Amino acid sequence: MISSYNASAKEEEIRRFTKFLKVCVVNQYSDEVGKLILNNPEVKVVNKKSTGLSKNRNTGLEIFSNNHIIICDDDIEINENVFSSALDEIDKLFYDGYGFVTFNNADVSGPRFKNFQHTKFSVMKIPSWCICLRSDIASAFRFDESFGINAKYNSGEENILLFDILMSGVRGAHINIDPVRHIGESTGHIWNIDLAKAKGALFHRTYGSWVGLFITILFMLKKVFTDRASIKLLGVAIREYSTHR
Repeated sequence: MISSYNASAKEEEIRRFTKFLKVCVVNQYSDEVGKLILNNPEVKVVNKKSTGLSKNRNTGLEIFSNNHIIICDDDIEINENVFSSALDEIDKLFYDGYGFVTFNNADVSGPRFKNFQHTKFSVMKIPSWCICLRSDIASAFRFDESFGINAKYNSGEENILLFDILMSGVRGAHINIDPVRHIGESTGHIWNIDLAKAKGALFHRTYGSWVGLFITILFMLKKVFTDRASIKLLGVAIREYSTHR
């Protein structure tokens, strides 16, 4: 399932995905020029006049949730050398009862993890383009539309989704395979006031109480020292944590 805005999805890259699985593209548009038209019978396109990445993905989940779903952005490249192996491993884990599987990003600058079973803390490290949902899970869960690009908070929607799934008692796994590459810059790496607010709200939405507040402070202090984020952003995150409902 590929999310697109104003026909930004690349037809050549979409065609590469069709070698391995069915492809659906949910394209949000602001005017008629932004509609996506593809002359490819193997790709289903849904055009919807709206904004908000979580709304986009929820539209896709509502329409295509009778299938296992790999969540993609429109700036994702497929790593054909290992894609089939990743699909085989995902199928095995779904057969073993796991409700979602995450995987590594082929971009060498991104985080790389070995195989493990997810916890409510590990899901905070997973980007949205490295997730596959089992069909029944895709039917039962939705993204929080207060989070994600063009929402109140500009990031964190994928982490909340996986957290909610785990808290329902469903298991998740991570595999050390990198079937996709993200070629754009993630909003989660651009440190500013909006991102600090999103992190404060994210940790309140998921962990709550003193645990969430402690995680917010610890996380932001780490970013101050490792990513050179402004110390002022720590106060921004704490204030948003305190006021988020």
